[in-house]
Amino acid sequence: MQLPIVQLPRAVPVPREREPQPNIPPTRGERERYKALAERYADTVRLVPPLTFEELRRHTDAVIARYDLDPRYRDFLAVLVNNAAWRDHLAAVPYERRLCSIQELQEEAERLGYAVLVAEGSAIVMAIIQTGKIDAIVGVSCLNVLERAFPYMEAAAIPGVAIPLLQDDCKNTSVDMEWIWDVIHLTGEDRTYRLDLDRLRENGTPLYIVATEVQTGREVLFNSHDRELDLLAALKASAALPILYPHPVRIGDRLYVDGGVVDAIPIEQAMHDGYTDLLVVLTVPKTYRAKPPGALERFLAARLLRPLSPDLERAFLHRHEAYNRALDLALGRRDAPANIVALFLDPRLPLRRLTTDTRLLKRAAIEMGRLIFQLFAGEEREPVELLHFVKRPDCGSTESR
Repeated sequence: MQLPIVQLPRAVPVPREREPQPNIPPTRGERERYKALAERYADTVRLVPPLTFEELRRHTDAVIARYDLDPRYRDFLAVLVNNAAWRDHLAAVPYERRLCSIQELQEEAERLGYAVLVAEGSAIVMAIIQTGKIDAIVGVSCLNVLERAFPYMEAAAIPGVAIPLLQDDCKNTSVDMEWIWDVIHLTGEDRTYRLDLDRLRENGTPLYIVATEVQTGREVLFNSHDRELDLLAALKASAALPILYPHPVRIGDRLYVDGGVVDAIPIEQAMHDGYTDLLVVLTVPKTYRAKPPGALERFLAARLLRPLSPDLERAFLHRHEAYNRALDLALGRRDAPANIVALFLDPRLPLRRLTTDTRLLKRAAIEMGRLIFQLFAGEEREPVELLHFVKRPDCGSTESR
């Protein structure tokens, strides 16, 4: 028997983070907050580009005053306000009519059809604009370079969005990579914007985000009401599945990966915190049992996880045990001091845990919703092993449906 050739994921080193320069907010969470407030302000006052330099300064000062922001970050905020004014206009320009001045995601930009310029120089950009072949610009550069380029962009009066580098020198500079990714993929067909993190923080019900600390291999819970938390980084960490995701996510001075490594279904943690009525939504059929890792998974864990932390490797190799313990709680096989309603995936749906086809996912979601409605509405139909009810011992016996 011929064994299949396995191509290992490329090991990506954990990026080292330098402290941003003094006129840029030091944490990712703060930068996300400034960006969200700039976009909120632009929507509220209905900014109409192109803004003159004086208008941009005036609106930036208005944002600082309205939201009580630190004036040290005025130049950084000005870039974000100008971006917010141009965002919808950029979205309306086809990829092949955009110029991208960027190195970090050059391959992706070229795949989309961008003209890519990997060079600094306003004169070069203006010369390209004057050819009439470019109708929008996405740029990545230092704050001081962006400020010098603004008069050229104002004169050209074409949509321009800029992502500031976090340091002005040319040595080991860093940038908020997700901002670049979002901007270069922005289209008029997709009007969805990034999750409103401020609204998420202000919601009265906290969102608990499960991650795994790399060094210890232990579960960590982040709380959306924690004002010091980089909320976007926490969400990204909770989905950074080892082996499939290129590197751990840094939050503060620690590294994190997907919380499912230790606790994919945090029922025990919820009960420990005092919750007595739980709705558990699962992406597996009711008959599913997690299996121990096979030879390939063990090899990949030794190759990619052990160098990060032996404890992380150990947690990854035993994750099936935690998963099955949680399933036993959801199915009433273990005593639980809580009322639990578990919603399972209908095994008849053509869906798997790693399905990425968006059309299939949407079709399955609609079908799943229809089946759930029928179950709760009491419509007569063939039984579906979709729901399972577990009552606390003091509330009667376990029931299932």
